[in-house]
Amino acid sequence: MRPVQALTLLGAVALLGLSLPEQVEAQPRPEIKVKTPITVTYQLVSRPEGDLLAAKPSEGEAVNTPLGCTGQALRAYKGALYVACGAEGLRVYTLADPLKPRLEGVRDLDGEVVGLFEQDGQIWARLNRTAAVPVSRPDGAAALTDRERAATVEVHLPTPDTTPQPDPTPQPDPAPATPQGEVVEAGGGELVITLGTLHGVQKGHRVELYLEAPEDLGGGQSAIREDRLAVAEVITVSEERAKLRLGLNESVPVGALARPTTRALTSSLVRPPRVSGLYETSFVARPFFALGDFGVGMVSDAGFGYRSENIHVLALLEPAGIGLAGDGNIVAFAGNLAVAYDTQMFEVGLGLGWSAVNDSIEDGFAVAASDSGGGVTPPEFDRVRSGLSIAQLVRLGAVDGFNLTVHNTFLVFDDQFNYGGTTAALQIPVADRSWLLARGGGGVAGYAYGELGLRVLVRGNGGSGSIFITPSLGGAGLFGEKETTCTGYNYDPNTGGSTTYEYTCVEEISYGGPMVGFGMEFRH
Repeated sequence: MRPVQALTLLGAVALLGLSLPEQVEAQPRPEIKVKTPITVTYQLVSRPEGDLLAAKPSEGEAVNTPLGCTGQALRAYKGALYVACGAEGLRVYTLADPLKPRLEGVRDLDGEVVGLFEQDGQIWARLNRTAAVPVSRPDGAAALTDRERAATVEVHLPTPDTTPQPDPTPQPDPAPATPQGEVVEAGGGELVITLGTLHGVQKGHRVELYLEAPEDLGGGQSAIREDRLAVAEVITVSEERAKLRLGLNESVPVGALARPTTRALTSSLVRPPRVSGLYETSFVARPFFALGDFGVGMVSDAGFGYRSENIHVLALLEPAGIGLAGDGNIVAFAGNLAVAYDTQMFEVGLGLGWSAVNDSIEDGFAVAASDSGGGVTPPEFDRVRSGLSIAQLVRLGAVDGFNLTVHNTFLVFDDQFNYGGTTAALQIPVADRSWLLARGGGGVAGYAYGELGLRVLVRGNGGSGSIFITPSLGGAGLFGEKETTCTGYNYDPNTGGSTTYEYTCVEEISYGGPMVGFGMEFRH
């Protein structure tokens, strides 16, 4: 090599502050020992299928973790493990679980990371970079004159001292690692995790359940984000496994991570999480005996709906009633299709439907003089039988917590709005899976009821496959009209006498009595 070329190369290396690539493969694989309650030695292991990060405790078998890159060097420092991966950057692992290093992030240092060393209380990465400089000018002349070469030679940049220096500050012993487990079974509001008494977990302890996901931070850097799902209580524990009970409507998938915690439980009686992506089917039957008359009746309702992220679509049949008695039979019916904006703590919506009318919204009677003798014609009546209904839906509070729900209906008749009826329900949590329910209402469809019930979750945890039942006690009734024959009188002023006649008229009927109700809800 010519002197000029040697000097030029030396100057370029000095100016860039670079070091020559290390021959890592020619040296023995480094071993790093970390003091924990047990001593763990870390080593890079080459395999044809890919390099491994081996963690070998002082007692027992080594635990291998796929590295995902070609390891060049590694170094442990203050609860973290740094691995040089050449052109693939620098990988940083946390040693919360010494036998299972967890990847925290990958850094791109704009060069091949070929070594690691400790200096001034920090971990430094040794880089190998490739640089290009021109050696001739466009006209073909040499890029540097003799004087310029001499000046270049005389420039000396200090080479950093890469010799590891001892840290004069005494470092405290690392805190005991928090054990980490995994959810291996899930269903019915209960979980099984791979943590037990050998990991310090006892009955009544709390466990945090979470998922990890990579997140890009920009600038060639990334990190691992933790998304907390729930904090649950241990109800049964063995040496290596534990069973947890989730709160109402809480859901944790198999494969989620678990670790002991002192955080408060996330379950709530008043405002449990809202479930979505489910269909809901419900019905309530309220049979009753008519008092004062021989007859029976039933005031029922049914619903079918779907809850998406923030929308609730509901088809509601309220009421679906029928009464059979000596005074006459009554059929009460109303149905609406509604769409509501639905969140965890409130819901508001509108709907359209149709309603039967058994009440006397408007009866018009017309009386006119006869053409002969001043007589009176029989009265005529115009009865409203049914009408278009507009429904309002409002809920304040969580669906499966404390809430007040009100449904109002209005009828469109004779070019005006008429009040159609109201039903309301107050729900009060009394235990983990039961609620006190006070419900009642009525309307011009010809029904009225009031009841006190107990809503109980008998299957599931509030999600898909859950079943609720609601037994109740109260009173119910039906009312309406029936056609009958009435007698009228015509007075003749000429003779002073009168004649009788018969005509069709309307008679109001109603009956009710104590009722026993039973309802069910299905989520699927």
